[in-house]
Amino acid sequence: MSEAARELLARQRRIEPRLLRSLTVRRVLDVLRDGPASRAEVVRRLGISAPTVSKAVASLVDAGLLDDTGPAEPHGIGRPGRRFQLARQNMRVLGIKLDADRTEIVAAGLDGGFIEGTCESFATPTDYGAMLSVLERRLRPLIAGATTLGIGISAPGLMDRDQQKILLSPNMPMMNGRTPAPDLEQRLGLPCSLFQESHALCLAASAFGNARGTEN
Repeated sequence: MSEAARELLARQRRIEPRLLRSLTVRRVLDVLRDGPASRAEVVRRLGISAPTVSKAVASLVDAGLLDDTGPAEPHGIGRPGRRFQLARQNMRVLGIKLDADRTEIVAAGLDGGFIEGTCESFATPTDYGAMLSVLERRLRPLIAGATTLGIGISAPGLMDRDQQKILLSPNMPMMNGRTPAPDLEQRLGLPCSLFQESHALCLAASAFGNARGTEN
């Protein structure tokens, strides 16, 4: 075997365990998106070994992405296992819905559920700079409440997704040529992503709604 082939094989051996771990973590997250579950329940649903699931769950708990909801309901002999759910207590994401008349903001857990007391609705400012200032002021208290992974912005109009720019918004002309996600990211120091409003609805349906499991 040539030196180049040996190096390639060694590289594959280093990559494959990391890839398998990431795939397992993703599958565990997909199960928990349906609701709280114990390690044993995840094992039954995925058909993979208990140690593999335990390692994935432990890594997600260590990262703060899962909440421990307490013991499962007892079944049969032995102590019931603990159940886990996607984090809501100490980890969250923020959402912004921009529209011509009203702007809405909300904080949500990683399970997609809104966090009580965080939904706000207010008149959309007619000046772009004023809008960024209002968003910054209203979002900072939500960021202070828990670890925030990022912010998603839904807006109407024609967009360049790569540049995160609104090219044309007939109902909100102040947004033409603007980049609200990068601009807000610079102010708040958090990852921000811009989505066309219809695309945002499709993503929500595929992640948490009736379109779960569909590819298109």
